[in-house]
Amino acid sequence: MTKNEYQVLARVRKDWDEKIQRKEYWYLFSSPLNFMVLSEIGLAQDEINFEEICQRVPKKFGSRSSILTVLNDGVMFRYLKKRISARDKRIRSYAFSEGFRLYFCDWLEQVGNGYGNG
Repeated sequence: MTKNEYQVLARVRKDWDEKIQRKEYWYLFSSPLNFMVLSEIGLAQDEINFEEICQRVPKKFGSRSSILTVLNDGVMFRYLKKRISARDKRIRSYAFSEGFRLYFCDWLEQVGNGYGNG
């Protein structure tokens, strides 16, 4: 391992130790499915409906009912907002709550910057 790789790994480890105390971090990384579902919501940039999430998340990560559980947990913990379409009551759309969006974007920024690389 190079010195730079060692430093990055040490920063990631330190970050993990600090952030694992936060419930948001647990929710984001509690399973590969959680990460995939939340990534799809993040990629949508506004909101995305349940059917779109199910189409985009590979089946090997989880079933439709498991995806729905991830979404319901997010709504219950107030990390996600759920909106029911006025046009079609069967359509449920999801988006990050403002607090979770800020947390998610902060985490992405840290990853993009190599955890303070430099």
